[in-house]
Amino acid sequence: MDRYALNALFAVIGTAFTGLILFSFVWVGRSLPGWRGSNRVLEDGVAQLEIALDQTRRELAETHKRLDFAERLLARDSESHQLPPG
Repeated sequence: MDRYALNALFAVIGTAFTGLILFSFVWVGRSLPGWRGSNRVLEDGVAQLEIALDQTRRELAETHKRLDFAERLLARDSESHQLPPG
């Protein structure tokens, strides 16, 4: 086979292969529109997690306040039961 004919054959096969790959990506992209909707599902899940995280943070802050209050009551009560110096 002639060297120029072999180069032309490689060019034609390469172009056809590249076109086939590009066509398959476009075809797969159009045939799977549900993949685009999966981002919406993930965004909804993230939004729900953020709401739950905010609620947990509020509950933790309330728990810290109650713990501080209990510690102050215990400290005040223990100070009143101490003997006076001297």
